[in-house]
Amino acid sequence: MRLSNMLRAVPPVRVIIFLSVFLWGGEYLRRGLWEPDEARYAYVAQEMRSGGHWLVPHINGEPYPDKPPLLFWLINASSLFTCGEINGVSARLPSLLGAILSLWAVTRLMVRRRSPEAAWCSMMVLMTSYLFWHEGGWGRIDALLCGLVMMSVYFLFRSSEVDRGRAKYEVLGYIFAGLAVLAKGPVGLAVPMGIYAFGSLAAGERQQLRRYHWLWGPFLATAIPGLWLLAAWFQHPPNSYFAEMFGVKSFGRVVAGNAHSQPIYYLVLHFITEFLPWTLFLPAALRVFSDKILKRRLLGGFAFVIVMFSLFVCKRNVYILAAYPMAAMLIGAAWDEMENLSRRWAVGTAVAGIILIFGSSIAVTVGVLILKIPFSSMLLIPSATVLAVGGWGLARLFRYEGLSHRWLLSYGLTIMLFHVTVGAIVMPALNSTKSPVEAAAAVRERLEPGQTIYLYGQQLAIFPLYAGRPGREIHTYDELMRVTSQETNAIVVFREVPWKEHKEDLKDITTERTFQMGHKQLHWVEFRR
Repeated sequence: MRLSNMLRAVPPVRVIIFLSVFLWGGEYLRRGLWEPDEARYAYVAQEMRSGGHWLVPHINGEPYPDKPPLLFWLINASSLFTCGEINGVSARLPSLLGAILSLWAVTRLMVRRRSPEAAWCSMMVLMTSYLFWHEGGWGRIDALLCGLVMMSVYFLFRSSEVDRGRAKYEVLGYIFAGLAVLAKGPVGLAVPMGIYAFGSLAAGERQQLRRYHWLWGPFLATAIPGLWLLAAWFQHPPNSYFAEMFGVKSFGRVVAGNAHSQPIYYLVLHFITEFLPWTLFLPAALRVFSDKILKRRLLGGFAFVIVMFSLFVCKRNVYILAAYPMAAMLIGAAWDEMENLSRRWAVGTAVAGIILIFGSSIAVTVGVLILKIPFSSMLLIPSATVLAVGGWGLARLFRYEGLSHRWLLSYGLTIMLFHVTVGAIVMPALNSTKSPVEAAAAVRERLEPGQTIYLYGQQLAIFPLYAGRPGREIHTYDELMRVTSQETNAIVVFREVPWKEHKEDLKDITTERTFQMGHKQLHWVEFRR
């Protein structure tokens, strides 16, 4: 099929799935689960199964109120594709699902509001923007949350376009919002409703705010996590489980300072750098896009996400992932009109994009030659080659076609191939430094299956996950003394500071080994009586 004919058709679901598997599949297969989030969530899912904690997630034998259970259910469901094993594939398949849902929603919104060409372009922009690619490859909640949010946004906007069958789309919109709440708490409802409301207001569609679904929809959405909470209540978890879930772990993030406290401009700066390489194309898209209603709708939804999370005291870059589809659609929808740019704007935009690619190629090449990295520098050559060849081809193509759809898709394909080589070749080379492979193997030799590993003052779920032994956290020095005095042999993992504080007081130590995991220096200590 010729490219021009393909672009006139709606992006098929099978193509979205194929491109997603191509982009992230190598990383899923080759990169280990890393500290902290990936390993923690995989271990919670593993403990959910082994301990039967299907309604009240646990970690190291204790209730885990930090997150609702949807991700952990999906990881266990995904293990059906990996012969029952929770590994780098099954722990990340929920992220793949979320990425596919986001891409499907974006393409369908663009087909309805713009054109099939805009759908293809928006899809390519979104999946190759840095943060979206990064989260799609990690076994965390944020890619899944983004997918559920975007499905809710799609159905809510779809409901505003029809008269017959409107209730069906409204119900679907709130069901997906409810699932988003079940994935990450109240933001799962606030984000899609905010995108829809502020997008409609910005587009001058105030009548959308006078519909009855604003009254019954939130109750439908909250009924989904409500059923889980009711069932969890009958499991009789500690009272602190619900108190922490609805306190510090949810609303406390809005007002309470912690390790993620950042200035108000923090998320804007992160978007500028982490929407690359497509940040460079936003000025041209804003300048040329003539559909004012669609532009305002996208900007309204985008601004809501950025502003809402910027008002939080606790800020992390992944909180604004739902803003990335808005920005991607803005570029994709505007690309139909790039031919209307002045020669100066077109050349400036293309040159900036090509310089970024060549500059990145040079940076990678310099890394191969002079940087001291914990793996063979030759592994960087495929990434540098992709960028160099891609940049050269893009420069030639722009000379003949300008900022055509073919040029944008070629640019996106270059970035995609670069991401593929990084995910499948470069990042797996860090497995030995980012995970406790050797230390966990030594522990397996000393502990029988089912025997506990103790973690002093830390969750550090990656260690019991890799060792294949249950973990338990020791909170105080007295607990440590009790464990080491009562058990015939025990292994305790320490961080550097508490180990230095207590090592002189500890007896019956037969083995002590230090190991590095990322920037952390840890010690595992064997006690025998």
